[in-house]
Amino acid sequence: MADNGKRQRLGNVLSVCVILTAAAVITDISGHGIPCLFRKITGFRCPGCGNTHAFTACMHFRWKEAFSYNYFFPAEFLYLGFTAAASGIRYIQTGEQTLVTPPERMNTIFLIFVTVWFILRNILDI
Repeated sequence: MADNGKRQRLGNVLSVCVILTAAAVITDISGHGIPCLFRKITGFRCPGCGNTHAFTACMHFRWKEAFSYNYFFPAEFLYLGFTAAASGIRYIQTGEQTLVTPPERMNTIFLIFVTVWFILRNILDI
């Protein structure tokens, strides 16, 4: 019985991956990214502005182009990728639906970098 539950959870995770991949392909084909509500409301660029375009460029192995959309994209991608992968693995193994985050010190350092990036990209217009 436990094996069936694990298979079901693996299927759930794979379904989410397929949906996200389909969304990325549709975004790539249409050429439209996800509009940033923060920028529309405040006029400032959030730390994640450009990530959709950067991810699309990565799908085509255009690394320099991806970096040009958002210089902080590689760090954000690694951080969120770790969190998603660790949470997905825990869910498949145990069925526990909790977010696995990096250690608190790493979270604090990452938050400081995100804040500095937010300020710099808006002051220097990058």
